[in-house]
Amino acid sequence: MYRRDDRRSLGFALLAGPLVWAGQFMLIYGLQATGCAARLPLLHVALHAVSMLAVGVVAWAGLTSWRYLQALDSAEHTLATGGQLAGCMALSGVLVSALFLLLIILSDIPVFVLRTCS
Repeated sequence: MYRRDDRRSLGFALLAGPLVWAGQFMLIYGLQATGCAARLPLLHVALHAVSMLAVGVVAWAGLTSWRYLQALDSAEHTLATGGQLAGCMALSGVLVSALFLLLIILSDIPVFVLRTCS
């Protein structure tokens, strides 16, 4: 049966990637501007920490969708029980999480390559 908690976890998994990426993007640029102005010595470590936290949350969301998708494949669900909608949400959550996980990792590469403050 399709439970209310399943919809919440699937909704979280579907929206976590874009929301966490947007938050990480804004936090990185704000932190870099204030960190460079204040001449923080370990600014690049703080920038990596924000990115790794974002990676962890988005990976957890993708794993939640993946586990639900695997559980849904092993059980027989019909449209009347909400199985097809939940399966579509779970698959979309996996794909969206993978896309935004890649974006978060790619947005952290310049911190490794370039100088933080110039």
